[in-house]
Parts: sequence; C-alpha cells; structure tokens
Amino acid sequence: MNDIKQRRLQLPLTSHQDLRVGDCVPFYFCPRSIMLYLIYQGNHPELSYRDGQRHIIHLEADLHTTAKWAEQNQKRWAFTLSNAGSFFFEDRCNLTQLSEIDWNAVQNDQWGGSGASPSIKEGKQAEFLLENSFPW
Repeated sequence: MNDIKQRRLQLPLTSHQDLRVGDCVPFYFCPRSIMLYLIYQGNHPELSYRDGQRHIIHLEADLHTTAKWAEQNQKRWAFTLSNAGSFFFEDRCNLTQLSEIDWNAVQNDQWGGSGASPSIKEGKQAEFLLENSFPW
C-alpha cells in the first residue's frame, strides 16, 4: 500500500533522533497480523498485491538475539506499542520496557468487528523495527 509506505518514510522514531519507521525492517509480535488479513481478503482498494497468501513467506527471529546482533553491528532497533505506521505511536529502545506492550492484544484473535475494543486493534499492531536490513 503505497500511502502507508510513504507515510512510514516520514514518521520519526523518538528513541532514535534521525531514524524513521520506513528506514527499518518491521516485524510484528503477533502471529496473525492485520496486514496479512487484508492480503487474505484481497479487497482493500489501496492494496496493489492481490495474489493471496500462498506466495508469502513467514520468517521469525528471536527478539533478544536480534537486538544483541544489532547492538554489536551498530544497527539501531526499537519497538512500538502500537502501529508504527500510524501518526500517533510510542516507541522504545530498551528491552526492559517490553512489558509496556499490550501482550493480551498481541495474542488476541479478535481484533475487529462489533464489540472489539479499539485498543486491541492498536496494541495488536505493535512492531519490532531493525535499522535498514535483517541478517538472514
């Protein structure tokens, strides 16, 4: 979604003065991301990719190992408490602050629809961001 990509290139991280969200490789903490659901539905007007989930590769990384690697290689990292693509999010760069993530929201299977709390949808979209690239 080009508008989201462009916005992320402008959004600054408060934890790193000159680093923008769009300068980072994003990882979701949740097992079922909202963006993946949009791809599954394939009907969002701004979604350019419409070939379903069968071509999507899911990659996982250990958070602590990745943060340690980043620090050893002069790469900055941060995590957000909600959607890093929104205009209002908070970010952190200290693993001792991981408890500030709404882990109930991250693990929640119901993030939308009637009766769902808006805080669940926002909390579910918490992200880990790694500067520039990821060392597979």
